[in-house]
Amino acid sequence: WMDIPEHFNDLVVGTYGRGIWILDDLTPLQQFTADVKKSDMHLFNPKDAYRLHPVSMVMQFFKEASFGDDPPAGTSLHYWQSEEVKDSISLVIKKENGDTIRTLKHKGKPGINRVWWDLKEDPSTALVLRTKPLYADWVELSEKRTRKSLVPPMSLLASPGKYTVSLKVGNEVQSQSFTLLKDPNTEGSLSDIEAQKELLDKIRLDYEAISKTVNEAEKIRRQLRDMLPMLSGDRADQVKKLDSVATALENQMIQLKHSGKGQDQIRLPGMLMEKLSYLASTVAIADFKPADQYVEVYQELHTEWIAVEQAWNQFKKEEVAAFQNTMKSASAGPLIIGAD
Repeated sequence: WMDIPEHFNDLVVGTYGRGIWILDDLTPLQQFTADVKKSDMHLFNPKDAYRLHPVSMVMQFFKEASFGDDPPAGTSLHYWQSEEVKDSISLVIKKENGDTIRTLKHKGKPGINRVWWDLKEDPSTALVLRTKPLYADWVELSEKRTRKSLVPPMSLLASPGKYTVSLKVGNEVQSQSFTLLKDPNTEGSLSDIEAQKELLDKIRLDYEAISKTVNEAEKIRRQLRDMLPMLSGDRADQVKKLDSVATALENQMIQLKHSGKGQDQIRLPGMLMEKLSYLASTVAIADFKPADQYVEVYQELHTEWIAVEQAWNQFKKEEVAAFQNTMKSASAGPLIIGAD
């Protein structure tokens, strides 16, 4: 038997009780015409998508032979490409008010191309750690003298509403619109989701600011530690003091003892970034207005961040600036503090 569920537009094929096969999203096949085939590029009109939340998960240690593979979470976007294109194409997703929330890069191939959007907005700035964890000198840095952080970028789920996706190739732009629908299985209202998103946006704003500050701190600490072997006396002491203050301030933003081994994330307390990350994950767990306790916790963490931010800015303005002047007067060059 074959069926196309109207809400999802997938082709479902049943093989006499022995299996179920699903061809996800027939949209590009339904819209493919002779004119599309003749065109260099064509963006297909996406189907409306559901902003679904997970309900349960399969608990199995080993994958059973009869267990199928689900498509990636989110919705699929499709475009036609007649021949090889040198550069990557961009799929830009905008809200109804014109604000860009996500840009997806894709290197397509001749034919119909499918790109999955996980329904999330652009992630926050990724952390680039340039120093080893505290008390873990055995941890190796990469060839670029960096290491991955256990704290990932934050990417929030887009709210229900109308959206536009634009295909950009060179100077050519094609656009289509679609609707992101609320999960019909959740009891929360659209106003509940708006209140939730308002709090999540505030959390992400602080998270982004802390991410950039951590990257700045890592850049300063890396340079100070590289400089130390070449100095002696008062200047060496000044470098050690600067590194100590920078490390203490950064350790209030992110847990610097995390080595990625063992149970570091369980036995070591999370700092501002870890706390904000956990808070965001619990606020967004369902389509409900955030409880008063969530708001109170955010206000407490926000107040803590403002104090750390002020201390960091004062540290740069006074102690780092004084050190830079000392090094310039000694013809040793400046200290780079700008974040990438």
